[in-house]
Amino acid sequence: MPLCSAGYRGRCAQGLLQIQPLDGLLDDSLPAYLLPEPFTLPQLQRMYETVLGRPVDKSGFRTRTLAADFLEEVGTVEGESNRTALAYRLRDRDHVVTFPRTFSPRGGLP
Repeated sequence: MPLCSAGYRGRCAQGLLQIQPLDGLLDDSLPAYLLPEPFTLPQLQRMYETVLGRPVDKSGFRTRTLAADFLEEVGTVEGESNRTALAYRLRDRDHVVTFPRTFSPRGGLP
């Protein structure tokens, strides 16, 4: 059973935004459950930035999310700039993955 089903994504997002200051959201895959599948890495990054309330470094985000091995490539979708983008889904919707490190802010700012 998904942690946040399609009918409750709005409520889940509101709940995550209310607990946004908690540092625990910086180091796990929970925000990914708010996206409909398939999704692109830029969409996933924007979800994390929304939940964290700050931008994160693009290359570091990509490296850490792919290294955590909680995403599965499922083909391609049309990206936001009308270019083909790789599409992903969660490998296992029943388990939240914890990252070994938090996501760095964009530009190295605190």
